[in-house]
Amino acid sequence: MSVGLHRRSPRRRARAALLLLPPLLLGVAPLLLPSAQDEGARGRDGDGGGGGEGDGADDLEARDVPPPQPWPAFARVEGGDRERSAPCLVASADGGAWLVAHEWRAGEGDYLAARRVAADGRAEPPIELTAAPALRGAPCAALDRGGRLHVFWSELEGDGARLRGARVDAAGEVTAFAPLTAGAAARDPDVARAADGTLWLAWEQWVAGSDARGGSFDVHVAPLLEDESGARLGPARAVGTSRGSDLDPALARAGETLFVAWSSFVERDYEVLLQPLVEGAPLESISAESAADDLHPALAGAPDGALWIAWDRLVDSARGSSLPRDQPGGRRGEQSVHVRVARRDGAGVTLPAAAPGWIDGALPGAPLLGWGGGAPKLVVDAAGRPCVAYRYVLQSKSRDRRSGSPLLLQWLEAGGWSAAHELAASAGLGECGALALVDGAVWAAAQADRRFQIGSLWNGAAMPALQKTVAKQRGDEYATWIGPSAIAVGRMELPARVGEGGAAATAPRVAREVRRSTPHFHPAGERADDPYVTGASRHVVARGEQRFTVWYGDLHRHTSLSRCSRGIEPLPEDRYAFARDVYGDDFLAITDHAGHLDPGAWARLTRLLAFERTETLLPLCGYECSSRSQGHVNVLFADANAPLLSLASQDDANALRWLCAQLPPERALVIPHTSADPGRKVDFRQCDPRVTPLLEIYQSLRGSFEFDGCWRQSSRALANGGFAVDAVREQRGVGFVASSDHGSGAAYAGVLAESLAPDALFAALRARRTFAATARGLFVELRVDDALMGESVRCAAPPRVRLVTRMLQPIQDVLLLRDGRPWRRLGREREPAQADVALEFVIPQRSLPLRADLVVRLEVDAGRLVAPGARRISDPSQPSLAPIEGGVEFRWPKAAFAGDRDGYRLRLRAPREAVVTVTQGTQVSRIAVAKLLAEGFTGRLRDSTWQLIAHERHDTAVAEQKGLGVAELVQEWVDDEVAPGPTSYYARVIQADGETAWTSPIWVTRE
Repeated sequence: MSVGLHRRSPRRRARAALLLLPPLLLGVAPLLLPSAQDEGARGRDGDGGGGGEGDGADDLEARDVPPPQPWPAFARVEGGDRERSAPCLVASADGGAWLVAHEWRAGEGDYLAARRVAADGRAEPPIELTAAPALRGAPCAALDRGGRLHVFWSELEGDGARLRGARVDAAGEVTAFAPLTAGAAARDPDVARAADGTLWLAWEQWVAGSDARGGSFDVHVAPLLEDESGARLGPARAVGTSRGSDLDPALARAGETLFVAWSSFVERDYEVLLQPLVEGAPLESISAESAADDLHPALAGAPDGALWIAWDRLVDSARGSSLPRDQPGGRRGEQSVHVRVARRDGAGVTLPAAAPGWIDGALPGAPLLGWGGGAPKLVVDAAGRPCVAYRYVLQSKSRDRRSGSPLLLQWLEAGGWSAAHELAASAGLGECGALALVDGAVWAAAQADRRFQIGSLWNGAAMPALQKTVAKQRGDEYATWIGPSAIAVGRMELPARVGEGGAAATAPRVAREVRRSTPHFHPAGERADDPYVTGASRHVVARGEQRFTVWYGDLHRHTSLSRCSRGIEPLPEDRYAFARDVYGDDFLAITDHAGHLDPGAWARLTRLLAFERTETLLPLCGYECSSRSQGHVNVLFADANAPLLSLASQDDANALRWLCAQLPPERALVIPHTSADPGRKVDFRQCDPRVTPLLEIYQSLRGSFEFDGCWRQSSRALANGGFAVDAVREQRGVGFVASSDHGSGAAYAGVLAESLAPDALFAALRARRTFAATARGLFVELRVDDALMGESVRCAAPPRVRLVTRMLQPIQDVLLLRDGRPWRRLGREREPAQADVALEFVIPQRSLPLRADLVVRLEVDAGRLVAPGARRISDPSQPSLAPIEGGVEFRWPKAAFAGDRDGYRLRLRAPREAVVTVTQGTQVSRIAVAKLLAEGFTGRLRDSTWQLIAHERHDTAVAEQKGLGVAELVQEWVDDEVAPGPTSYYARVIQADGETAWTSPIWVTRE
């Protein structure tokens, strides 16, 4: 059994130890709770955007379970000027335990320290394991046969991570080991002692690939060899060698056998694999379930020689889909997260029988688990009872966005699982805790901070002096202070008997079922084997001597550090793993909200850039800035030495202009998104073209913001002036990308760059050599004469416009737009039988406030009027748009708030000769649909005016039943009609299943 060994949940997120939350200082500022002032600040950066950003959190329903029982902490390590995280525990011979933790100090870096914690909870002074700061990963620890503490971790040296270690003798003297690995990046170690007393290490190591895919992380194991000359690793054995990632290694001994488990990406999902370290022993699949992503395994041996395994089971049948779930055809299927436990013995793999309402093997105690899982840890006591510690998501019931992840403990008896016990004051990040058996009692440790207690994000003034000094030196502006971060330690004496008693081995169990169900949705649909999807082949664009390779990635991903997701989303480390394996990203920018990040969280994100970079994935430094009146933008940097700007103290009306002015054009980019959302509308006039070369045209979370009436239009794209075509028509000079934002969907920025090196990729983004795609592998290239998309060109002769596209399925529709309006079409009807018209009510700012209520009724004599975004507001003081008998009614009370004047729109389908009747009090006007499209309508109310703006929805005629019958196309047009002066072109291509790609515009001056 696992007495005396730190059973670290081998989780990438534990590498966050690198970084954890901000430094802890003596004399911490008092707890800050919401105030009226805080409530009034909502809608800025710290809130994630007017209360609506959280719709991307992929909300999971809380389960109806009894509240966790309280479990008091008997020790807490905090104070000084350091933040602590990623604890590990090892039983010591004196009835206490060794506590090893990662420590971080603002302005310096990462340290590691060990200290003894006595049985009465007294913590001795720390023993420094590292003499100087560096970028370091989470530690693991164990005692050797002589009772000496050994600690191992990963450390960044040069451009790669190496395994390091140190030994602590009985007198507290530290012997540091030389690097245990060299060459390829090695990280995330775990350690266990074999039956002969030898310490063994398991870790992730980067292995270069033999094809264009470039390599993957594999799991290696090796014994630690020590003699007078020092410590080194013996011959290493690669046990996890799949083409995808092999991650989260866990080691444990059961009986005389040492086992290693890990999570392996196989085909389309992660599986927990197990390898006995016995010559000739076969590889075993523990989870064996293709419908789930099985991650973060933990192991512990039982007294009878059996092995217990715990892991996270994540089911999301729509992960990777580009189609928002609120649109017709959006994928809605099972979404669930469980911590699952299994027993392996001579009879095979079995699962504890399910509690009512749960699945077999699932721990039935957590009210809510996020997409990061519970990060389980596992020990087995002398009675054979497996004890599992894991994190769950705790959310406040108010609107203040408080959330945290406390540590729960449960154990298995003959009668089933115990009640869940919550370690007091352990709410913190979702990173794994620590678990050990000490003199028969279960000890647990967890990183803890104030993230659940703090109801306001606008408390940056409470930061300690050291943090403020470092922030000022770096040029940072923080809205938030979460710290301090501490280590909470609990001890649980398990009852001698529960229910009918007996060992957990006698608890009802069922045989594991091998479930081979429909594979996960893949971001490329069913073309998951296409070489351009897998990366085995690359599109190359040539122009003269220039050669550009096409790279696919995501410039907009969130983690649970963004409070708008309230703890539901994964931590950054898991986001990087899914980027490699699930989404096939070549580059990734994690863009958590700047207003939600304090110094430690920002350090966490920036330092992970170095640990996650490989030949196949380039992490980009960035964050999201949000303003109540100037929209939401992502800020990207060419390197990690970047200031954090939260907009917290800036005048909201000029926030975007201020942000652009603070950023160095040569190394920073600003990318607006959700630009036509009335609550997040972007004022393109405030975008400095030197730092705003790109616009997010599509999100897998919400849909398209191309133009009103576009294919897959976002239900939130309602504000004229904020669509992508508005920026094109205004000659704003922006290229297009697509991204994911929150949730588990996928969409891509395609970038034409000379290489995946940071400088080359950033230069391509600045040059707008980009296209947007809803699936990896879609390719579109547009040229005007010899100018590539994103470029400008002068044409003396009529421009030659050339489109090259390769899709994954037959092409359904091609639309080429000139100056943001349809110019050439392929694969659709030219003139639909009826006009499809968008009608929007607009009240100019100069007309507000109104001097009387405005009530307008619309009817049409032939056709149909609908209000898809009808706002049924019971408050009579608020504007409303709702269907009524015979038509639609728009109501704007004279005292209505002036800040929300967008999005009151209708949809009209009628012949062009149909007549629309506009009734306003006793005033009745009749206007034909064709005239309404050409001129619009202006109404009056005393000395005020209002407008009815109409435009045709271009994509009504997309013929879904038709198509071009080919997946590859080269088409050229000569535009001999274009007038002298500036113009622009861009193209959009839709394939048979609806997946879409957009080119960036090309700006042409016709001479």
